[in-house]
Amino acid sequence: MPYLWSRLRDCIDSVRLRVYAVTLLIILLGVLLTTLSVLYRDWVVRRTVMHEADIVASAIDPARLEALNRGRVGSCELDRLRLGAELTNICEFKENYRALYLLGRNQEGEIVDYACSRGALSIDELAAKAECRSRLAAYQEPFRTQEPLVLSPQSGCTQSGLLVLMPITTSVTSELETAKLQKAREMAAAAGAFYRKYGKQALLEAVNTRSVPDFLQNDSYAFICDDEVRVLAHPFKPELIGKDLLEVADRPGGKYFRREIRELADGAGQGWVDYEYVNPVSGQLEPKNTYITRIDDIIIAVGAYKGAGRTAAVLGIELEPGTGAIR
Repeated sequence: MPYLWSRLRDCIDSVRLRVYAVTLLIILLGVLLTTLSVLYRDWVVRRTVMHEADIVASAIDPARLEALNRGRVGSCELDRLRLGAELTNICEFKENYRALYLLGRNQEGEIVDYACSRGALSIDELAAKAECRSRLAAYQEPFRTQEPLVLSPQSGCTQSGLLVLMPITTSVTSELETAKLQKAREMAAAAGAFYRKYGKQALLEAVNTRSVPDFLQNDSYAFICDDEVRVLAHPFKPELIGKDLLEVADRPGGKYFRREIRELADGAGQGWVDYEYVNPVSGQLEPKNTYITRIDDIIIAVGAYKGAGRTAAVLGIELEPGTGAIR
């Protein structure tokens, strides 16, 4: 009899364990399905919003934005008002849109307002709010990467719904971009050959005086640094010569690109470094790819600005809180 009771208890325990295991499996499966459902819903919302942002951005003529940039806003007040009215109309038509922004950058790389819909916070108002500082930093990303960005309230960059940042770029062909990069490498090679033939001082003088056409063509130019990335020769900014700028970023809150140049020169000895810099032709802060090569104790650098193909402005779309579907 005790044996039978023991066997019975073993069976009951076995069944109980199986019930527990099945229950746990069902709970885990439910959590997994819920998580996948939330992720899928979030993906659909983001994809739809990105598509709509792309449509709105494509309707804005980059030439108008370039005019605003050149006019430094003040002389283009009428066009700013027109753009603001257009953004307000779109915002009123789309029930789930809380605000629309058109953002630009000044020559120092600081974010400026081009236009915004009625009720949207200006850059000055955002800067005055401590909780909005991270948003101002996020505004810089599409200018730097030329890629759209979607931010959720969890990012700390928005206190409402999703925030979509869509760059509006001027057109450029991949063939032109490739040709500019190839030209930069050729100019660096020409400067290296000049150095080996005529020496260091002759090269520095040629770059500073712009006397050799091979070192300066349109917005591509050679500049020379020492092995600590102190400028030795520059065709457009002689005031930089001799200065230690290793800890100076390309823009406020930006990239310390000279550190990367030094690391690349000390390592591979040649290669590409990307950053942002003021184009001497356009006068605008633009993405730039610079090819560097180290010879002896100098670094020869030649950059290629993206120019056409740069981000003229960023369109920001702020959704209403709790937006779960695009209407």
